[in-house]
Amino acid sequence: EKLRVGGNVSWQSRMYNDIALADSSQYRLKQGGYAVTDVMAGYKVNQHLDVQLNANNIFDRRYYQAISNSVSYGGDSYGSPRNMMLSAKYSF
Repeated sequence: EKLRVGGNVSWQSRMYNDIALADSSQYRLKQGGYAVTDVMAGYKVNQHLDVQLNANNIFDRRYYQAISNSVSYGGDSYGSPRNMMLSAKYSF
């Protein structure tokens, strides 16, 4: 009851976007399928204090989170790299 662990795997199949360039040519931005794995562990120290550690994208997968259909917009964005967050909650 004091210790808890969890995880999540998010999977995205391959995707692509055909972009029309200013010179009337086309560019295809594509990405294969990928999975991103997150884990967490928490511990209830006592009735007042609870701590939790989250580790996101633990395999540091580099992937596009969004692909835009406009070259000038620049909306192609990578997902977050591996990161961690430690939190503590104190209840009065």
